[in-house]
Order: sequence, then structure tokens, then C-alpha cells
Amino acid sequence: MRYFDDNIVLETLSFIHRRDSAPQGEMTVCYGTDASFMPGAAVSAFSVAAENPQSDIAFHIFTNGIDDIHRARFEAFAENERVSVVIHIINSDLLTSLPENKLWSTAIYYRFIIADYFYQKKEKVLYIDSDIVCTGPLQPLFDIGLEGNTVAAVTERDERWWANRAESLGEKALAKGYYNSGVLLIDTQRWYQQDVTPRAVALLRDPDVVSRLSYFDQDVLNLITCGSVLFIDRKYNVQYSLNYELQNRHPRPNEREAVLLHYIGPTKPWHAYACGYDISGPYTRAKSASSWRDVAFQSPRTSMQFRYAAKHSFKQRQRLAGIKYYCLYFKAKLTQ
Repeated sequence: MRYFDDNIVLETLSFIHRRDSAPQGEMTVCYGTDASFMPGAAVSAFSVAAENPQSDIAFHIFTNGIDDIHRARFEAFAENERVSVVIHIINSDLLTSLPENKLWSTAIYYRFIIADYFYQKKEKVLYIDSDIVCTGPLQPLFDIGLEGNTVAAVTERDERWWANRAESLGEKALAKGYYNSGVLLIDTQRWYQQDVTPRAVALLRDPDVVSRLSYFDQDVLNLITCGSVLFIDRKYNVQYSLNYELQNRHPRPNEREAVLLHYIGPTKPWHAYACGYDISGPYTRAKSASSWRDVAFQSPRTSMQFRYAAKHSFKQRQRLAGIKYYCLYFKAKLTQ
């Protein structure tokens, strides 16, 4: 069954263009984002369009609100790239009972709305997190047969990690594979048949279950779809945290081997204090070529961001900026 019907969408903004001569077929690419991640979703969508010129692409952005700046730029993006952009303004109040924290707002649950929304509209949709940049062709991913599975996804970390999640979540089968939910190729019919959304919401409202979750939406999706997942090539979700740059322990991924580069963790390439790293290059280059080229990188706003801004500033030998951000961090902590 569908948990969320179309009434959850309060308003729709449509900018419709087509690549009529596109020889490689149609792709439906979806994002779920709030204001803080909108810069990521925008540049991510541009990168998909730029890297897939032979495909007719329809982007669907599910959000709880959009300002005039992003609205105008999405309209320009759709016209310039000859793609469709449909922005769905949703009633996010229906999600307030679900768990969130300082890292993840209820926007992480928009992917449930997306899967429900496209039931009987599209057989297959690609959900992409807003902190992902496309660096290669996606048509081969769309051409994958799901073989009766509910989703196709990329495993996270390694077998030791899978075993850890299997033990924590009480599902032994997860030791055979636990996926990152940042990229999901969704069979909407199968999702509906398996009652994925209502089952996920039920688990997320169970205090005993929530106490065992480390990654709210991702953990419950792994539990519910366990045994109905097609694990795909890691190049479709290459995961790297910009905070690894502070540690010098994690090798940077090879951009040439990635198709979707996923900037996991709290520090994002649209943050002014992290956009200068070489590994941020795929995002900054896409941004500079897009309709968002003149939109400023985000300055830190929260105590956590001030702390990371300080750390990254010192890492980049910007001592005065580091001192300033540490002062702002301590001020923010005192006023909380």
C-alpha cells in the first residue's frame, strides 16, 4: 500500500523541456531536500544533465520550500540544458513524529514520499542524495534489470561493517550485505507490493526499534528490503567524507573510476570552508558551469559547522579564520 498519497504535495512547479533527439532513452532522477541541502541538489542535478547529454532527463525535486533564487535558477537550468524540472512542495508536517538529530532532519524521509508518489506513474526511478555529484554516464544504471528486487544499491564499507549492523539491528541476513541509501534505483511496483513505506514508518515510531538505529532511514530500509536488494557496482555510490581530509588516513577515491561521488558526513563541498580541497573539485567545477555559478558557498551557521570550519581552516593553514571560527563556535555553544 501507499502510505503517502499525492495530497502530500501542496504545490508543483514545472519547467518542462525535452531532448527530443536523445538516443539513449528517458531517465527519471529524484531528490529530496530541505533548504540547507538545496545547493547540493541543484548542482547534483546539473552534473547529471551535463554528464548524460544523450538522455532525456526528468528531474523531480521534493522539498518543503524553495526560495526565489533557486526557483529562477532551476527554471534557467531546465531551459539551458533542455531537461524537465518538477519541484514538488510537500507538507513536511506529516513527518515530524519521525526521529531526527543535528545531522539529519526529517528530509531524510522524503525518499519514502518519492517512492510512493511514483507508484503507477513510473516503473523505475533513481533517487540520489543531494550531496552526490555525477561524473559519468547513468544510462547503464537505468538499463539494469532489477530481477524482481525492490531496490538496487551499493554496499557500504566492508563485511565487518555489515556484520556490525546485522548484530545491532538483529537481522543476521544483513551480514551478507548492507547498503548505503544515498543512491537507490527503485522498482515502484515492488516497493508498493512490499509495503515498504508503511512498514518503515511503523518501525520509526517504535521506541524499541529506534533505540537500535544508528542511521534512521537507512537502517530501516536495509531491514525491510533485506533479501530484495540487487547490489550494484560501487562506482555508482563512491563514498568519501571531506572530514577525512583532517585525518590523513583515508585515501581519496579516483574520480575517473566514479560515476556518482557521494560526499558523506557533515561537511559538504558547498560549505565555504571545504570547497578548496582537490576532492571537492567535481562539485566546484559543476557549480561554476551551472546556473548557480554566482551563488555564494555557504558560511557556517551552527555550532557544529563552526567547529568544523575551524578545523578545516587550520588544516588549510588559514590560522586567523580558524581562530575566528573557534570563537564563534564557543559563543554558539554558550548561547544554546
